Amino acid sequence: MTIRRGTQIWRAGLLLVPLAGCGDPLTSASAYDVPLFTLRGDLNPAPEDLVAPRVDLVWVDPVGQSDDIPEPLLETQLQLDGAGYVFSIFAPPPATAVREIVDATTGAVAARFAFGEIVLYEDGDGDGTLRVTSLADGSAIVAPDVYWGASAQNVVIYIKTPWSATTKAPELLGLLSHEPGYHLGVIDCSAPDVPVTFITGNADARADISVLPNGTSQLPYLRDCLRSHPVAPASGSSMP
Repeated sequence: MTIRRGTQIWRAGLLLVPLAGCGDPLTSASAYDVPLFTLRGDLNPAPEDLVAPRVDLVWVDPVGQSDDIPEPLLETQLQLDGAGYVFSIFAPPPATAVREIVDATTGAVAARFAFGEIVLYEDGDGDGTLRVTSLADGSAIVAPDVYWGASAQNVVIYIKTPWSATTKAPELLGLLSHEPGYHLGVIDCSAPDVPVTFITGNADARADISVLPNGTSQLPYLRDCLRSHPVAPASGSSMP
């Protein structure tokens, strides 16, 4: 199955749309005393020159039709010690970050999910809040904050409604059929038929972040599959 960027048509009879006013809304406040999901990992290499490095999630649309949405600050907790980090999430993603796949033949919802990129940024204004603005080919971080890295092998996936359609999309094979809740996606772009495997459970949710040689205003995508924005440039260059 192929996705045509700029439209909302799936050739095998599936439609991907933002979730707005459909079904039960997700909780938007920090309603939990313990994390729903915790990520651990290393920053490679350790960002020695950054004054206020922070790790966060940016919820993206896999087909690039909707705005990128940062994870709300009040719903997360970050521990950063040198090259190591622990990032905990205490609530489901924002309702506006959840995408809905509709079976165009039956009109039934086939799946509801959110797809999050793990990023490193320099908190230039020290407020601990990541903000982005929309661009024609993706999004840009709002200055004075600057992106400094991302995870090349991992994404965070939140499943609200598991896949229920009889038609399977090759790009989403194995992606949305797991139980509801948070999952860590492990991406292998050399296996295009099934590029994502899943890890569920906080104990095994480890995601290392590749630190760029230069900061960038645009979300740095470091892989050539399962992305909705341009691939990051080669080492030694910076994105516009």
